[in-house]
Amino acid sequence: MNDLGGVSKSTLRERRRFAWRRLRGRMLAWRYLLIGTVIAVVGGLAVWALEFHGFGGMFDVSKVDIVGANTTTTRAMIEKAAHLPVGASLVSADLGQIEDNVLHDPALQQAVLEADVSREWPDTIKIVITLRTPVAAVNFGDHCEALDMHGYLFLHYPVAGAGCGKPLDVLPVVQAPPAGTDSQRAYAQAAGVAGELPASLRRMVKYIGIASEDGVTLILKGDGNLHIGDGTVVTWGSATSTRLKAQELVALIKANPGARSYNVSVPSSPTVQP
Repeated sequence: MNDLGGVSKSTLRERRRFAWRRLRGRMLAWRYLLIGTVIAVVGGLAVWALEFHGFGGMFDVSKVDIVGANTTTTRAMIEKAAHLPVGASLVSADLGQIEDNVLHDPALQQAVLEADVSREWPDTIKIVITLRTPVAAVNFGDHCEALDMHGYLFLHYPVAGAGCGKPLDVLPVVQAPPAGTDSQRAYAQAAGVAGELPASLRRMVKYIGIASEDGVTLILKGDGNLHIGDGTVVTWGSATSTRLKAQELVALIKANPGARSYNVSVPSSPTVQP
């Protein structure tokens, strides 16, 4: 093998291959940089075109899709509260502001628990609302208010005798807590019990009384099929272990029809008063 200046041909070939690999690597890096730059520029131009020109109004806000409205919290009320940027570019619409508008509107904030706002291309803003669900009612004498599972009072409804009118007439009525009691805490306890009751059992409850933190009492409606007398008392105890207590109560009613009272305050040792 001949040497060139003390360097073998094989060494020269290896050096040339190394130099070529370095050059090719640099060329690839520049190619990727160029492609990335082009994409960024094109993307920026697209956003600029959408935001400021909208392609002749194609991507401007012109529609709203509302999910979750009902006869009390209507589509018209939600659309009015949202203050939609009709005619403005959809890409620049402030979705967070629209959500705040819905959640903090005086006509809606009592009934609306959550609101989710999103874009639907090319021209629609979608608003999905979650309404508070009543699990009980509170009768204030001149009106009733719904109580959700978090103990939050919302919306006014008419009274009906000692109970509440529709649509609250199928729900338990929470009796006013004793004077000096933290009413909000009492309502939260009542809601915790009512919200955890199976729907079939909740329909059987006429009143929920809160005498103290551990003094929850249920008053049942009369039911001829189950041999439950109107005004049957259930000593519930605290608002804990509601599902277990509900299971025990159902079992007690089936095993002891017509009893005057049931006690599930200690679910492991339920008792009955015939």
